[in-house]
Amino acid sequence: MQRLFLESEAGSTQSRKKVKKTSGDRSSDEFSEEEDEDDDDSEEEKPVKSNSRKRKVEKIKVEKSPRASSSTGGGIQEMLKEFLQQQQKMEMQWREMMERRSHERQLFEQEWRQSMEKLERERLMIEQAWRDREEQRRIREESRAERRDALLTTLLNKLIRENKIEN
Repeated sequence: MQRLFLESEAGSTQSRKKVKKTSGDRSSDEFSEEEDEDDDDSEEEKPVKSNSRKRKVEKIKVEKSPRASSSTGGGIQEMLKEFLQQQQKMEMQWREMMERRSHERQLFEQEWRQSMEKLERERLMIEQAWRDREEQRRIREESRAERRDALLTTLLNKLIRENKIEN
């Protein structure tokens, strides 16, 4: 879009220079006024990448110049400038919105990761507690089995001794 804007301005300034060269019967005052206008035009040809204050100053210059307000070419240039400014403003708003969304998404992802890490820690703690309880149950079961085996062994030994005594 800026390229089209610059090309259209370049074409219009070249056609103005041709018109100026063809009209040779002018006074020195007219030539100095045209040079001032050419300076203004050359400032308009540069792509605008500065802050909004410079844009406002240029807009004021364009509005004050009688040539820009009276000719249709100036009106088109003015409309193109306004359009480009609107586009730049919309692009900046879009970028800010995307950056804001990106930041929000990063915050959300960070919160999600933290909650998942917390859940994982809780799961590991629960699993560890289950293992501990299972180990305690196994130890108690083995202890019972050993006591039962010991009790049965003593009973069998007692029965065997009683059988030997009776025989």
